[in-house]
Amino acid sequence: MLFRSAGLVYGDSSRAFIFLNRDDPFARRRFSLAHEIGHFMLHGGGALARATARPGPVPLDDEPEVLRQRLPRNWHNRLNAAEASALKVERVGNKPAQYQWLLDREQALQQQRGYRALPKTFIPAYQAACKASPDRDVVNQDAVNKDAVNKHDANKADALFTLRADLDRTPVAGMMFLRHGDAATYHVGWSDAAQRLPGAHNLLLWQAMLQLRQAGVRRIDLGGVNTGRSAGVARFKIGKIGRAHV
Repeated sequence: MLFRSAGLVYGDSSRAFIFLNRDDPFARRRFSLAHEIGHFMLHGGGALARATARPGPVPLDDEPEVLRQRLPRNWHNRLNAAEASALKVERVGNKPAQYQWLLDREQALQQQRGYRALPKTFIPAYQAACKASPDRDVVNQDAVNKDAVNKHDANKADALFTLRADLDRTPVAGMMFLRHGDAATYHVGWSDAAQRLPGAHNLLLWQAMLQLRQAGVRRIDLGGVNTGRSAGVARFKIGKIGRAHV
C-alpha cells in the first residue's frame, strides 16, 4: 500500500524542521503546515519524526452517476443500507455554537481511546485565517471576472463544511471538512457507537461529495491515516477510493 506525503516534521522539543510537498497547491501546503505544527505542539516532547501520509484525493470532476459507479462494492452496499434507513442528513452552520457539539464528541472519543489531535480552538482560528489570508493560487484578481472573484471570496468565508446525520431528530453521526482552494480535507468524523449504524459515515461522505462538488470543490482529501491507532477509520478512508495513490 503506497501513500503520498503532504508534509513531514522532524526534530525534538527544542527545535523542529517542517518539510512540505512542493507539488501541492499553496492552499494545501498552508493546511499541511498547520497540521505539522499541530504534531509538534502535541507530540514534540521527545525525538519527533512524523509524516502526513494519506490516501490519494477523491476527484469530483465527473457526474454523480459516474462517481457512484466507482464506489467499491462493500462501500456501495453500506451506502445503500444507510440511504434506505431512517437517517436524515442536514448541513450544519459555520458558527461555533452550531458545530461545537461535533468537536465535543470527538474530544470525548480522544479521551476514551487515549489519543490526541488538534485542539478545538484550531477550528475558529482556521476560519479566521482563511478570511484574513490572501490565496496565492488566485493570480492578479484585477484580471479575473468579478463573478469569479466574488465566488472565491465567498468560499474563503465558508471555510468549514459540516454534515450531521439524525435519527429521530437525535444526532448520531457527524463529519467536518476544511475547505482550502478548490479542495476540501476531511478533518473529523464521529458516530454514536451505541446506535450501531455502520453506514452513517458512508452516507455523510457521499452527501459531502455531492454538495461540495456543487459548491465548486474539485477534490476531497481524506486526510491522514493511522492503521495502528485508528484501524477502523483507516479502512473507511482507504476503502472509499479502493486504493491509495502516490
